[in-house]
Amino acid sequence: MSEFYRIDYFSLNDGYNYYVTDHPTTITSITIAGKTKKIINYYGAPKKLDELEDKIDIIADTNRWIKG
Repeated sequence: MSEFYRIDYFSLNDGYNYYVTDHPTTITSITIAGKTKKIINYYGAPKKLDELEDKIDIIADTNRWIKG
């Protein structure tokens, strides 16, 4: 949760899409004290959001679901 605060998650745009194709989409969301924020990141988000998404993947160990 501290990472969401650190990057000021609630101040970021609700979506990022700079009209390119064939990129993965990442959706993050959080609810704190009854306030919910959801961001759809297709392409072009600030680096700090990309870094948060990477940290979530590490904590959730998402690599175990990816066939290589």
